[in-house]
Amino acid sequence: MRNDRLEAKFRAKKEVRGNWVALFFTSVLIGLPSSVVDAVAAAIQRNVGNGAEYALIGTILGIIGFVVAILLFPASAALDKKYLAVARGEDRRGVSVLCYYRERDWLEKVKAYFLVMLYTTLGLILCVIPGIIIAVKYSMLGYVFADNPNIGYRDAMDKCKELTAGRTWEIIVFHLSFIGWHLLSVITLGILEIWVIPYENTAFAAFYDVIKPVEENSDFAIADDGLF
Repeated sequence: MRNDRLEAKFRAKKEVRGNWVALFFTSVLIGLPSSVVDAVAAAIQRNVGNGAEYALIGTILGIIGFVVAILLFPASAALDKKYLAVARGEDRRGVSVLCYYRERDWLEKVKAYFLVMLYTTLGLILCVIPGIIIAVKYSMLGYVFADNPNIGYRDAMDKCKELTAGRTWEIIVFHLSFIGWHLLSVITLGILEIWVIPYENTAFAAFYDVIKPVEENSDFAIADDGLF
């Protein structure tokens, strides 16, 4: 019986070579705006103290952070597209993290990722486990968008559910298998994460490719000369 997880990891180890540094810092760059907003919020609130002013500033900064996070959804989807390109042996430089912002249907990515975030948050609040299951169910959304240009957000979410149906535990085990690497990175004060994060994400993209139905023709194409 074929071990999809091992096959994906084997491919990732091969393809991530020469790409891991750029992939890591691209991932950091995408998360930087939200981190900056959080840092500014923490600094301001420390100086303001408690009271109505503290609550007002916290609310405003919270809204700003929320809006920033939503606007970064297309970049997150594009990052998955970049990882998929690497997993397939393509040139990741041909995929810009800004590529979806230049397309008319960029809002479809925002809608899909917002709904996934909403469903996952509600699931975590209700009983944790439902939230985890929902997150797993839509964990390949970025790859579905990459392989299906111009797809609507509902269709993309449905395709993702079909793809991950019956594989919830398999996907959870896939990510749990990297815990050892993340614990090992603690010993290196996090430096090892520069390799572990690209490796894990490339392996998951390869895992998507492995489990994807054979008859499904990929429309994935590297179109523009990426910035990152």
